[in-house]
Amino acid sequence: MSFLYIMQKKTPGWDTYDDLYLSDLKHNNSENNEEKDYDYNEEEQEKYSKRLIKKSEIADGIDVDNEYYEVYENPTNDEIVETKKQDGYNSIRGVILNNGTVYTWPGHILHKDINKFTNINIDVDQFRFAYDGGNWIIDAHKKYSLEEVIDLTLKYESILQNIGDINKIFEFYWCSDGNNREIFNWKEMKEFIKYDFDSEEGII
Repeated sequence: MSFLYIMQKKTPGWDTYDDLYLSDLKHNNSENNEEKDYDYNEEEQEKYSKRLIKKSEIADGIDVDNEYYEVYENPTNDEIVETKKQDGYNSIRGVILNNGTVYTWPGHILHKDINKFTNINIDVDQFRFAYDGGNWIIDAHKKYSLEEVIDLTLKYESILQNIGDINKIFEFYWCSDGNNREIFNWKEMKEFIKYDFDSEEGII
């Protein structure tokens, strides 16, 4: 079993650079076309460990009612799965900042409460989301109009689809224009906003 395989299993949030090709990890036996794993010594382990890169990080570990949870910054797919497992309803909650940074934590911890437990100050006054596998909850917290928050939702498609199924229903709450509990699917959102995917300009 290769060192890289062990590292990926132990730390699923780690990935490899693109220049770590299969030929670097396998030995190709030209006589019988069989591939065999090398048995890495310590020097080789150090060499390949330097090629591993962490795409995300634990922003903070928090204690809520004597239970330990983790808040992630830019979580990987594996970390999103682990976060959902920490919640009894398999839900996840988080915020997307204007610069694209994402923070996530278990869904039973509300946006208004998360900074009571963290040692960092998460700006929850931006795009708030929650997902429980059945539907999405988008809290505009009276900052965005319905049109503005739908526009942001569409812009954050690539982020949201890594967190949950964007084909599920989206419910929008507490919009600044008075709209509350407005329900859309993805197609309806695009029709509502008349979103121009050929333009980089948006409403916000």
